[in-house]
Amino acid sequence: MIIGDSIRMRISNGTGHAIHAYEQLKGKTNLVHVPHNCGGSKVGRKFVDYWMQAKPDIVTYNYGLHDLTRTIDGIPTASSSSPEEYQENLRYIFGRMQAAKVKTLIWKTLTPVDEDWHSVTKKGTEARRVYRLNADITIYNEIARNIAQEFDTQIIDFNALVHAAGVRECLVDDGVHLSTFGGRLLGQALANKISPHLSV
Repeated sequence: MIIGDSIRMRISNGTGHAIHAYEQLKGKTNLVHVPHNCGGSKVGRKFVDYWMQAKPDIVTYNYGLHDLTRTIDGIPTASSSSPEEYQENLRYIFGRMQAAKVKTLIWKTLTPVDEDWHSVTKKGTEARRVYRLNADITIYNEIARNIAQEFDTQIIDFNALVHAAGVRECLVDDGVHLSTFGGRLLGQALANKISPHLSV
């Protein structure tokens, strides 16, 4: 089961990583993903028990790009969570998945943004509603890493993979969502991470 925000979904003129992971694992496992954008960790906390009713053996998941959003004036948005709230929400989500006896938990680090692209208005004169900073992504990734280690959760470093391949190559011009290249890169990496656990 793949859970997370729109980085895993088909958006704009790019693709998320889920479809590419599915293509690599087709015929080897029943790969499913929550069909809607799971937003931030507040949404995950609300729905994790519902999702776990499917009794998945392997769960890959990520939250954070909604949690660290702010307005152009630097004000947190409705989907924002402070670092302290984010930590509390993730600890709850990790705990509920573990209580559901998921065999393998895989956390995906938050992907970087291109701040220049992300700050540009794309539709006429309408101001962008939210923006994100890589400095915040670093903070939230560190929080998530620490909690993942507490819960014996494996980590796949999407952030490092995007940086290594080139941020602009991996993103569409909204500066956040994955290009087809980026989706394929992360989907292949996710499939490689899942594959060793299919016979467990």
